[in-house]
Amino acid sequence: MIRVAACYVMLLLACAIGIAPASVQARVSVQPSSCIGDVTDIRTGLPDPGVPGPFGFVREEYGDVDQTVKLPDVDYDAEFLAEVVYPENLECGPFPIVFIMHGGHATCFFTDENGEKRLDGSWPWPCEEGQEMVPNYKGYRYFAEILASHGIIAVSISANSINSNEGSLTARARLIQRHIGQWLAYSTDVASKYYRKVDLMRIGVVGHSLGGGAAAILVDLINSSPSPGDFLSGGKSTDIKAVLLIAPVAGTPESHRVTDTALAVLLPYCDSDENSMPGVYYYDASRYALPGDIGPKHSFEVIGANHNYYNTYWDPHSTDIEAKDDWDFLDVKFCVENNPDSGRLTSAQQRGTLIASGSAFFRTYLRNEKAFHPFLAGEAPPPPSSQVLGNKLYVAYHPKDEPEARLDLNRLTDPSEANMNTLNGAVMSGDLEVEFCDVVGGGGPSGCLTDLSTVWDGAAPHGLGEERVNQLHIGWNGSTVDPYYSNEIPAGLGDVSGYRAVQFRALVDMSDPLNAPGADQDLRIVLEDGAGLSASALVSDHSRALFFPPGDTPVGDNPVPRAIFNTVRVPLSAFDGIFLTDIRSVELVFDQTPSGAINIADIAFADEADNRPPQLSCTIAESPLMAAGNKIENVGLSVLVADDHDAGLVPSINVFSDEDDLDSEPQQSSPDAKDIADGTLRLRAERDSNEDGRVYLVVARAQDTEGALGHACCTAVVPPGNTDTDLDNVNLEAADALQQCTAFAAAAEGLTGVPAGFFVVGDGPVLGPQQ
Repeated sequence: MIRVAACYVMLLLACAIGIAPASVQARVSVQPSSCIGDVTDIRTGLPDPGVPGPFGFVREEYGDVDQTVKLPDVDYDAEFLAEVVYPENLECGPFPIVFIMHGGHATCFFTDENGEKRLDGSWPWPCEEGQEMVPNYKGYRYFAEILASHGIIAVSISANSINSNEGSLTARARLIQRHIGQWLAYSTDVASKYYRKVDLMRIGVVGHSLGGGAAAILVDLINSSPSPGDFLSGGKSTDIKAVLLIAPVAGTPESHRVTDTALAVLLPYCDSDENSMPGVYYYDASRYALPGDIGPKHSFEVIGANHNYYNTYWDPHSTDIEAKDDWDFLDVKFCVENNPDSGRLTSAQQRGTLIASGSAFFRTYLRNEKAFHPFLAGEAPPPPSSQVLGNKLYVAYHPKDEPEARLDLNRLTDPSEANMNTLNGAVMSGDLEVEFCDVVGGGGPSGCLTDLSTVWDGAAPHGLGEERVNQLHIGWNGSTVDPYYSNEIPAGLGDVSGYRAVQFRALVDMSDPLNAPGADQDLRIVLEDGAGLSASALVSDHSRALFFPPGDTPVGDNPVPRAIFNTVRVPLSAFDGIFLTDIRSVELVFDQTPSGAINIADIAFADEADNRPPQLSCTIAESPLMAAGNKIENVGLSVLVADDHDAGLVPSINVFSDEDDLDSEPQQSSPDAKDIADGTLRLRAERDSNEDGRVYLVVARAQDTEGALGHACCTAVVPPGNTDTDLDNVNLEAADALQQCTAFAAAAEGLTGVPAGFFVVGDGPVLGPQQ
């Protein structure tokens, strides 16, 4: 059952700004039976991050279009206006909070003589007479409401004044900062309904387009200065834990490096507004920017998504205000809506990819919910809430830089790693065309692709953009032996038993004639140990990352098809019969297709292995049960399951008793256990009058995805009488049963065994009226 979390108090610095929320605009009521647990709680449930959660939510605004504020480093006033969506039951807080910043778009519209709502192309602010404001900040409401339903406050900020002026990233960052200051004030004001209900040590930031660049600037501003501005104190009053960039613009070299903060970047494949795909810069530049970086990196390549449709007011299918599709390379049919060759997503599908990936990201890094890590790491397919299949959403993942989280085998960042890897092991290959693409140093093929007759940055953003990535180009063609690329691991460094997977980033070079147009690639990964034993796994059994980039070929003066890095990830559990404590080489074997060419980078062992079985707790709230009328009643069974890597594990529950259902005396009822599940178990307050009381023994077990089993036991008693001695004696029997239960539960395969002296209850014939 869901448990009530103890509220805790955070002492935050006051920042009295004095802006009260306006009246409630909308309320969606869903009353959970109790508060959703805070960051330390484990809950069971479906591992789909984007389905609506158990909280109702309230939507309201604060500030006003006519209210302005001054911002540091900005020579004009900005409006102070935001829409907040928060969990209806604020008493369950404090809650983490996410701030959302939109990008550049028209600020005002007018209604023409035909009743059409037309944009003012001059982007005025304030709006002129007869015009109305384009509510750009409300375009992410669909995402904010999902976050609020899962216990995350979402604040979407209006920045039309900045759009009307120079549209700078710094101004947007300072405006987000100003709103964070407002929430510092709310959370410390005893008169505010948000008093101690907001956890500003768990902040997330979302930015779309220019807002994405601003979100990264904000992190840099705060990290680079102990006193970053008038409206946000340094020190421990706030902490940005996670940043999500949606189709961001390019920032500065400093802001591209997002460190010690979880980073996610959404990359729309059919983005024509940011057609050079600068979103990859943030992931690429952040990977190795800071030794000991505790911030994981994620990217999501969304095939068929454009730039605009993540904001409902920029999507002509979702608003009656003038809007348009940003894709304007009309000769690239794959990205053109409403034609037979189109690969475009619908508006709902495109926003589904944000709902799924964004919810998974923030619930993981702001609420410590671990169920979604396989999706975020590219190990599991997109959840149903994404509304797309695995061939439309691809993931790249770079774990934090801690020994238990990542062992770099070959970063491929330096030309020397063409011959000796990051662990100082030899690098070898056979019957392959291998070329180290040193775009950072100026060497290698153009853009790290074989043949771009007309080079377009967006087609090869990792090799042509401002933040270029060195990578290895590998080609194979019709060999009679198995072409291979191998990285040796020196003796003493090959204990990888503590890791969950082996992984690398890869892309298929669509410009290389060794790749058949439209055909995906495949290969085997072979691990060899110190005893000479080897095991292999086929990449396509675990990953779809080696896909041929969709779009018109041959490559021309267009950004599509695009060569984007995604993560190939294979769990180490796929490699049988070898000693993971002493791996001596990792080999890529290219024997699955006659020919091909791919680029790779970032070879590593990743994520702490799940070497611990699930941990369970089992409690019964209603015990003892006093025999009275043979009633069967809910005993308040609560079973909690915690696992290092798997969440949403559902326990199996069996009920035993030292008296059998079939031993019923006259006037007794059966069965003695019904509705056998967490939160619903009913037990009968009945015992044999000739015995010394009755003990019910409940055994709960759970199995994780690695096959490890965990268990827990709890008891309920029916004493033989009403004296303290009667209760003491039957409790001693229960304590003895619990002591024996651990050994039984560990030995019983699938709960098929029965503890000595006990019977399975709940399986007897139906007797008596009390059912």
